[in-house]
Amino acid sequence: MKLPSPSVRSFFFTGERDAFTYPMESYDSWVLLGVKSGSFRFSFGSDSGEGEALCGPGEFVICPPGVVLRRQALEKIVFYFIQFRWKPREPSFWQGKHSLPDHARLESTLSHLARTPVYPSGEDKPWVDHLLLDLLMQSFHESRRVKATPPTPTDRQMLRAAGMLESSLGEPVPLGQLASEMRMSVFQFSRRFKAALGLSPSAYRTKLRMSAARRLLLETDRSLEEIAGACGYENAFYFSRVFHAENGMPPSRFRRDLRV
Repeated sequence: MKLPSPSVRSFFFTGERDAFTYPMESYDSWVLLGVKSGSFRFSFGSDSGEGEALCGPGEFVICPPGVVLRRQALEKIVFYFIQFRWKPREPSFWQGKHSLPDHARLESTLSHLARTPVYPSGEDKPWVDHLLLDLLMQSFHESRRVKATPPTPTDRQMLRAAGMLESSLGEPVPLGQLASEMRMSVFQFSRRFKAALGLSPSAYRTKLRMSAARRLLLETDRSLEEIAGACGYENAFYFSRVFHAENGMPPSRFRRDLRV
C-alpha cells in the first residue's frame, strides 16, 4: 500500500509531567500522541472505561478527526504530540495504538523532529512531513509483519502432526488418517492444528509441497512429472495448476526465469 503524504500542522515535545492538561479532547485534524518515557491509559469516545488500553515507550496512539481521545497518565510522563492533515485509504486501520520495535530508528526520527519549529513552514515543512510519513510507514509495515508471522506452535501433539506431514510429502496421507492417529475427529484436529500452526492441515501441506517443488525446480534437472510425484501430486498437470495458483506462474516459467 502506498501511503498518502501527511501535512503536519504542529509538533512538540513536552517536559516531564504528572498529568495531561486536558484528559479528554477531540480535534479537527489527525493527531499522534506518543510516549518518550512513562505510560498512559487511553480510550476513544465519551464514555470512560470503554475499551481502555495502555501506551508506553516505543508506542503511540493515532486518533482521527472528530473522535474523542481520553488519556490519563499513570506515572510521570514525557510525550510528543503531532497534529496533521491526512487522507488514508483505511482510516479505521489507523485509529488506536501502534508499536515500533526498532527503537533506534524511532529515536532518530524523533530527534530530527525535536529540532524543527512547533509550527513547521517554509523549508522545514517538507522535511517534517517526510519524518511523520516515515513513522507511519514503519507502523504500517510492522503491522503487516506481525500479521504475516504465524504463531509459534506450543502444542506438541500438533508439532508431531506437522512433522508427519513434512516427512510424507510424496504420499497422499488422508486428513482422516492423521486425525485418527491423534485420536481426534477431523474437525477437532483441523481446528487445533490451525490454532497451533496458523494454517489448516491442507494449507500447511501445500505450503510444504510448494517449498519442496521450488527447490527441486531450481536445484535439479528432474522432469515436472517426477517433481509432481515427489511432492505428492498424481500428475504434472494437476501439480502445475496448484503451483501456478500458489506462485503466480507455471513451474516451467519459474524454472526458466529464476534458475541461476
